[in-house]
Amino acid sequence: MMPDCPVCQHRATTELLVLQNVPVHSVRLATSAEAANAIPTGEIQLLACEHCNMAWNGAFDPKLVHYDGNYEETQAYSPRFQVFQQQFAAQLVKTFQLEGKTVLEIGCGKGEFLEALLDAGAAQVIGFDPSFDPTRARSDARMTVYAELYPPSRNVELTLPGIDFYVCKMTLEHVFQPRAFLTQLRTAIGNHDCLVAIQVPALERILSTTAYWDIYYEHCNYFSADALAKLFAVCGFAVIESETIFDDQYLNVVARPVDVEQDKSPCTPLPFAAFKHKLHTELAAWRERLQPAGTRQTLLIWGAASKAVALLSALPELKTGTTLVDINPHKHGTYLPATELVIHDPQQLRDRRFEVILVANPIYLDEVTTMLRKLGIQGEIIALN
Repeated sequence: MMPDCPVCQHRATTELLVLQNVPVHSVRLATSAEAANAIPTGEIQLLACEHCNMAWNGAFDPKLVHYDGNYEETQAYSPRFQVFQQQFAAQLVKTFQLEGKTVLEIGCGKGEFLEALLDAGAAQVIGFDPSFDPTRARSDARMTVYAELYPPSRNVELTLPGIDFYVCKMTLEHVFQPRAFLTQLRTAIGNHDCLVAIQVPALERILSTTAYWDIYYEHCNYFSADALAKLFAVCGFAVIESETIFDDQYLNVVARPVDVEQDKSPCTPLPFAAFKHKLHTELAAWRERLQPAGTRQTLLIWGAASKAVALLSALPELKTGTTLVDINPHKHGTYLPATELVIHDPQQLRDRRFEVILVANPIYLDEVTTMLRKLGIQGEIIALN
């Protein structure tokens, strides 16, 4: 019997995908091949609920996942992502009049977005994330970060000021019980006048593009706009804004606390069946496209993070003969989880020729192409889309 939906608590209606022996961490730093292969593995049983358009991993085990300073999630070394993050922070501050206000970010990573909020006009920012590294953030009296999960410990909670705006970027998909999490947040807010912004990967895009490389063990939840609206509703919030951003990869929803559940709207059907039907065809097509270059050791994957781990988990024959590169200097010389593949500094590959250069995230295609040309790295450049 399939488990209940974590949003509406109806029984799952569809099994979309099953993957065995998937590394439970996609971006955890491993300093040796032995350490990379020692990262625990788990099962993904991707289920869907057609009552609220939610998908989730029914086999997820929260005890396997651990976040700390070795969790290297940042995309902020990308110029394209830097611009996006700065513009998004400025948009939030302007749209919701956060000049001179206090913003709390749940899952702030290395703190880059907190800094962007300050630059855009916020008066004070507070962050929570067990992977936060203070040596990688600027020193600013207006920024306070706790290297722990949210909700905070009791001692921290007692010292928090009134929060004008809560933001939770790319974090709720990691939360095992999202309904309990948002209910706790609603309780903490009480009668305080504030807003909450949640940003998650957009399920609609994953389904429409058959993007199995965006399905990771850490992501136990996959929210559609309908599912996130209904989650907000049952937890005491009303959605006031919902949009997709970052080339439709991310879903961004802003809500305010209310006293009664408000969202009773029906869901627009999503292509769950089409995703399941197309999945094996897409896998076969990418295997045919990439395996010859991998066999000849002429395949380069640019972007050694979650998408690369998901791709290699689905196509394990590529775990040998593939070269990995990433612009994040903290990854250089480390190994991709569940492989013996070392992650290279782009400078190490100057003037190399590859048969296929696969850009893991198509939104970075232009900047990667520019870097490849500057470094004299040659090959047919394609994007994972």
